[in-house]
Amino acid sequence: MSPTPALYKVLWLALMLRVGLSTEMLNLFIPYTAPGGNPFLKIHPGSYLILLTAGLYLFRKATHIASASPVSPPKGLMQFLYLITLIALINTVRFGTSGMAYVVDTFIAPLLFIALLSTLPAVFMRKLGVFTLVIVTINSGIAMAEFACRTHFLPHGKFESFGHFRASALFGHPLNNALITAAVAPFVMNTSWKTWQKILSLSLMLVSLLAYGARGALMAGGFTLLLAVLLKARQMKRDNTLSLTHITSSYLMGIIAAGALALLLLATPMGDRFLDLGLSDSSVAHRFKAFNLLGYLSPLQLITGINFSTYSLLLEMNPELGIIENFWINLLASFGLILFVPFLISLGIFFRGMAHKASPATVAALIGFLLIASTNNSLSTKTLAFMLFLLPALGLKTEAKRS
Repeated sequence: MSPTPALYKVLWLALMLRVGLSTEMLNLFIPYTAPGGNPFLKIHPGSYLILLTAGLYLFRKATHIASASPVSPPKGLMQFLYLITLIALINTVRFGTSGMAYVVDTFIAPLLFIALLSTLPAVFMRKLGVFTLVIVTINSGIAMAEFACRTHFLPHGKFESFGHFRASALFGHPLNNALITAAVAPFVMNTSWKTWQKILSLSLMLVSLLAYGARGALMAGGFTLLLAVLLKARQMKRDNTLSLTHITSSYLMGIIAAGALALLLLATPMGDRFLDLGLSDSSVAHRFKAFNLLGYLSPLQLITGINFSTYSLLLEMNPELGIIENFWINLLASFGLILFVPFLISLGIFFRGMAHKASPATVAALIGFLLIASTNNSLSTKTLAFMLFLLPALGLKTEAKRS
């Protein structure tokens, strides 16, 4: 048995730092998300470790000490990394350092992490992909325990304004938890876990979305899982491996899942937020009002983008806009069309590369991630969601071989 590469150990430590030190926890010690202050305190310690590791790796490679890479980076990854780095530099020159930490923590560090991990044998990518699902499953269990006890176990933001208790678990804000959980759930289908383990993990993830009070993520996540099943059935039909047993078992599991969800909604406190508020809740309307933000921008601002101070002032002076719960609209306002369009094209190429020769569950998850981002503004903040999505998306891109 060969020893574990040092690079893998360092990347594992960086992942642990990103998972263990949530935004809310860091805010207890440093002004991590507070406006103003030292810009070097705005970047996550885990991101610093990734950046340092990338710098050392490039130095070793430049001095011909590093060995040849056994695995090529995923198609489109390096182009997307170069582009988002360029965008960050351009916006830093235009608007100052206020938005640099966000881009580093949310996009650059995760992409560098994957690029470094791609220099190791594929087994290490798969290990971290599975490990991510284990962490998210445990996180879902913590969320359900928090909801049952009506208390947060870890430092959290001020969520009292929600009106209903919403779990925060390891990842902080409920919507951030919901994005991560719903996005990675389909990858459970690609693991080598036993059937009961897959059912347990998926059940915990889906039920935890109720604990987070994330209706949009629950609906999008349910749609993504259904799409994964349909794409899998289509593949099995094409390969002449679809049997009556598969059809019957899938039908019965669907009925059981629908019945269990209905029971949770109707007969437990978890359904209160969903049933009491319904479509009358203003957060639903905010998702449709998000596009109204673009009407408040001048043609020049729409093309070139606005800085964070202008964005905040715009929302403050126009309270009817509410919270912009749409990542794409927030990004368009920040980047402007001149940078948003290349970002979108590069992201599309990257996602298309990940979908190439991927399993039905992975294809469904990629679609689901883009869909959930449209009803959720977590990617507009410093978050590890993109990193935790990329690890199973690449490490569990195909189904595990059955022994």
